[in-house]
Amino acid sequence: MSANSIAASPGALQKKTRVSTVELWRYVFTLLVCWYHFEFTAGGLRQTLFTSGSSAVEFFFIIAGFTLAMSAYRKTAKNGAFPTREAAGSALDFVKKKLLAILPLLVVIIFAWALFQVPAAAGHGALYTKLRTLLNTEWVFTFLIGTPFGLNYNDPTVPMWFLTCLLAIGYIFTFLVHRFPDFMRFFAPIGAVLVYSYFALAMPGGYGGAGGTFNTLEFASLMGYMNAGMVKAVAEVCMGISVYFIYERLENVNFSAFWRVILTLLEAYAIYRFFALTLKQPIGVDNSRRLIYIMIIILTSFLNAGFLSRALNAKPLRPVWTYLGKISLAMYLGHYVMVHPYTSLVAYLKDKGVGFAQSMTDGRGGGFLFGGGATNGLMSAKDMIFFGLFMTAYAALVFGIVRAWTRFVFRPLRKFNNLLRGNA
Repeated sequence: MSANSIAASPGALQKKTRVSTVELWRYVFTLLVCWYHFEFTAGGLRQTLFTSGSSAVEFFFIIAGFTLAMSAYRKTAKNGAFPTREAAGSALDFVKKKLLAILPLLVVIIFAWALFQVPAAAGHGALYTKLRTLLNTEWVFTFLIGTPFGLNYNDPTVPMWFLTCLLAIGYIFTFLVHRFPDFMRFFAPIGAVLVYSYFALAMPGGYGGAGGTFNTLEFASLMGYMNAGMVKAVAEVCMGISVYFIYERLENVNFSAFWRVILTLLEAYAIYRFFALTLKQPIGVDNSRRLIYIMIIILTSFLNAGFLSRALNAKPLRPVWTYLGKISLAMYLGHYVMVHPYTSLVAYLKDKGVGFAQSMTDGRGGGFLFGGGATNGLMSAKDMIFFGLFMTAYAALVFGIVRAWTRFVFRPLRKFNNLLRGNA
């Protein structure tokens, strides 16, 4: 097969279609985390459906590496390596953008946590039991959850560990890619292999039994001067950067029909294998096997050349995926908070004799966050559907509140302040 069947001359290339499929995957992988933690929380540390669903978070580190590399290398292609000060400024801009996206949602979710928390046994329903929830939130707003300074188990803000690692490692790698773009082409692939190998082989034993296999994915375990979450972030951001290098070589390729079929089969196989492993494979060192499938999903989505990726990226679907991607962060931040309201709603529906709720999980038996043992049931297929819809609606509400505040309060106040300063 000739090279011309794979690639055409640059002049023959058409303007690239906007890719929104990755936003669909952002939403889907967030749902996986929500379902995993729902069963983990309401089921009293037991899992039957998503035995290793927490590894869905690997997608977010890898996509972060991919997108920061895409942004940086497109800038350095025009201007070359940035001077140290400008590279540090780009890294700081990365952190600022993330904080501007996270903090408004976090404020709303923290107050939702105070409102919906399970009251203490003493003083049930008293106002102080709600206000107690707001104590020690400095660990949350300083992004120290999951670090030796702010370890926070049994807490609805535990998912903040990922954002803590993302801000720290994202800052470092954004600086490195802008300042040393050529060196990072060499380092990123090697770093991905070496650092992840260290992570998988040097993880200390923990509460997962002999060898601590459960602890292989435990973010808070110390590994030298870093915690496991930070080490994992380094490896997987390197993976994302490495995937971008492959994409960079292929993005202007005009694939023939034969290669489109190959890409379609590759994407479909990667999707199937990832979800098959997530449902069947217990937490352990072998979880690294699914990383390659995540990388393939990201690569084929951005290439938008296979028939499956093109179907998912059809124009009528793009606004839907874009919106679901936007609310995914609110889902991730708030899903621990909303487990108890959801199970309380299910318990209420059961008490009212609603038929479809009878086989769903409620929180009356206690649970990981509810001060008791296992519930009277584990997550069912109905729970997956309804908790997914419940969290989607909740995230849309939180996102809408923040958007309304920004549009109708913050922006007018900022304009008024600028007007006053201008008159002064």
